[in-house]
Amino acid sequence: MKLATRFDLRRWILRCKAKYYTMKKTAVKDQLYGGLVEMMNNSSLFHKSDIGGHHEYSRWTDAGRTELAQFMDDISRKILIAEDQELDSRAKKMVIDNLKAK
Repeated sequence: MKLATRFDLRRWILRCKAKYYTMKKTAVKDQLYGGLVEMMNNSSLFHKSDIGGHHEYSRWTDAGRTELAQFMDDISRKILIAEDQELDSRAKKMVIDNLKAK
């Protein structure tokens, strides 16, 4: 699947998650990796070198850098949400464990 626009990438991310408010760290990692692969497969965003084994000649296009920055902004927000949810979950578990111990 070739991604043409930021809208396509966001739609792909939305399909990857079941519910926004139950985001898990592993889901965010999968979205990060999958999103990067999809962007790298789009020739308007990433130029893959045709010289075999010389990956140092592969590069992001100007449009790709812009999309990559936006993508990282979006993923960063999801990481913060996942971290907050994990912290909240651990705090609730600690309170419940303390109540059970008493």
